[in-house]
Amino acid sequence: MKSYSISVREWSAAFRHVLDRNSGNLQRTIGALIIASGPSISTNALADSGCTTAGDLFLNPFTKSSAHHRPIGTGAIYASDSHPSTVSWRGARSININAGAPWGVSVAATDASDPLYTIRGTSLKCDTTEGLPKTIRLPKQGFITPIKLNSNGCTDGVVVIYDRDQQIPHQIRQYNWNGGSPLGGQYKSWNVRGLGHGTRPGERIGTSASGVAALFGVLRGDEINDPNKKIEHALQMGLPRTPGQCAMMLSREVVLPATSGDSSMYQAGKNLGNIPTEA
Repeated sequence: MKSYSISVREWSAAFRHVLDRNSGNLQRTIGALIIASGPSISTNALADSGCTTAGDLFLNPFTKSSAHHRPIGTGAIYASDSHPSTVSWRGARSININAGAPWGVSVAATDASDPLYTIRGTSLKCDTTEGLPKTIRLPKQGFITPIKLNSNGCTDGVVVIYDRDQQIPHQIRQYNWNGGSPLGGQYKSWNVRGLGHGTRPGERIGTSASGVAALFGVLRGDEINDPNKKIEHALQMGLPRTPGQCAMMLSREVVLPATSGDSSMYQAGKNLGNIPTEA
C-alpha cells in the first residue's frame, strides 16, 4: 500500500458543509466523506464540452444525476468557522491518500483477451462469504494486490475489475490473488451507468460501510500526479471515529448518498464527532 500525506490547509475550503438548493428542497450535503466537485462542472457533467474527464465509463463512471458528479452549486451556504463540523475538520493535521489495497481500492480493466478465473469464497472471522464463487476475467498478467490484516484479523482488500466488453464492474472485498487461485470474501456488481449509490436508508450498492459502489468518489492517479488535472467528481474519504485516533471527526448520523454506516458506530465511545457519514 502507498500512502501520501498532505496538509489539511490545502483542502480546508472544500471541507465545509453546504446546503444544496439545486433540487428545490433544502438538502444537507455535508462535505465529510463527499466533497463536491466544484463550480467548474455542470449538472450535465458527462455531456458538458467543458468537462475534461474522459467519457470512458471505467475512468468516468455513473450517470450525470449521481452524487458522484454533483457540483456545489451557486446557491451553496457554507458553514461558519464556529460550526461544529468546521471545528471537527480543523482538528485534523493531515490527510493520507491510500493508493490501492489493502485499505484503498485497486482497479483494473479487462477484455475478451484476458483469461477467466473463478473467484472462490473465503470467510475471515469478521465476515461471512457473499456472492461467491464467481467466474470473471482477470488481467492476463495476473492481479496481485497487497494483503494486510488489522488487529481483529480482518481486511478491506477491495478491488474492482471492469469488464470492458460486457460493461460490467465486479467488486470484490477481501480479495486475494492467492498464487493464481483467487479468493474473495464478498462480491457485488452494480450498474456503471447508474447512480453508484442508494436512494434510501439501508439500500447498499457496494461493500463499504457507506453502501456506495467502490468506484464512487475514487481519486485517480492522474488527479494526484498531474498538477493541471481537475478533479471533476466527488471524493470519498475515511475520517477518524474511534477514541484511539488523534481527532474524532465522524458522527453517528448517516446522510444520503450514504445509506448505512460502520457496523460498530454505536459502540460506546465511537463516532462522537460532528461530521456525518455521507459516502
